[in-house]
Amino acid sequence: MKILYVITSLDVGGTQKMLYETIKNMDRDKYQIVVCSLKKGGIYGKILSDLDIKIISLKMNNRSGLLNIFIFIPSVLKLSKIIHKEKIDIVHSWLFQANIISRISARLAGVNRVISSVRVMEQEKKWQLSIERITSNLCKKIIVNSRALKNFLLERNVADGEKIEVIYNGIEVSENTDKRNIFKELGLKENEKIIGTVGRLHKQKGIEYFLESAKIILPSVGFSLKFIIVGDGPERKKLESKARRLGIKNEVLFTGIREDAINLISIMDIFVLPSLWEGTPNVVLEAMLWGKPVISTEVGGVPELIENQVDGILVKPGNPVALADAVLQALKNERESIQMGIRAKEKVKKYFSIEKMVEQTERLYR
Repeated sequence: MKILYVITSLDVGGTQKMLYETIKNMDRDKYQIVVCSLKKGGIYGKILSDLDIKIISLKMNNRSGLLNIFIFIPSVLKLSKIIHKEKIDIVHSWLFQANIISRISARLAGVNRVISSVRVMEQEKKWQLSIERITSNLCKKIIVNSRALKNFLLERNVADGEKIEVIYNGIEVSENTDKRNIFKELGLKENEKIIGTVGRLHKQKGIEYFLESAKIILPSVGFSLKFIIVGDGPERKKLESKARRLGIKNEVLFTGIREDAINLISIMDIFVLPSLWEGTPNVVLEAMLWGKPVISTEVGGVPELIENQVDGILVKPGNPVALADAVLQALKNERESIQMGIRAKEKVKKYFSIEKMVEQTERLYR
């Protein structure tokens, strides 16, 4: 059976990582795999190539969108030709643009077995949900990574319940990370407490509230603290300026984009996810698997990962005071924080394995 995976881009991201983990752990004796990226480049293109996966790019530029018919129509036709030429049996797409283009291209190529992966509860671009709804009859299944996201799509009549399948993300981390080297590379002291977050620097991720909480936390403790922000994005300059205005620039480190972002979590004493909206964020599972106390906003599928005050702490989004209070609670009750981290690690090992994710995905291909 030959599967074509179509994704908007192969840059660093949680969805790209899940695509990689799915392909890496699939039964390659049963499945031939081709990957098509709408946009060119991306670190995961190289990583997948190292697995001897054929990579094709439609070379859409970063400003291309579905609303530009001079880009959209040629992209649909190109992808349709690829599907036909490669003799594809199943088209499985990931992320909004790839989902829409793939559904139409597969129909033109005469391929009816189409699966779409929807990863985020889109709160800003609500027109995207309308296009998802209009084209949903062109796919057999929609995979989501949380019950919350399934309910979100059902409430907006994107598709019926039988079409939507919940498959949770699977996670693993390396136990051989050299933490001392990370401290040295980042210029951090090993005796400093590290509060960190990882994510694209976009409004969705709520990093401004993380900075505002840092301003509240710093005067409330009697020891050295560092706040590290791993990632890059359109909000970076604005956030760096905010750190300066808050007078905390010396206590905040922006690392920029890191291919080893998951390993940087290993040096954090507390992991924070301040997002305003989410699907099911990989980074929360990664932090839990590292055994870190996780403080997250109560958004998307996060409450399906964390039981409040048992294996993490949940707070309302957009509230830096609540975020600061939760961090201070974790810092002041170190023994309980350690136990939270231990319980979180055990939960991820039991319920969120890569093997389980891949087995459930392959079941849809049969």
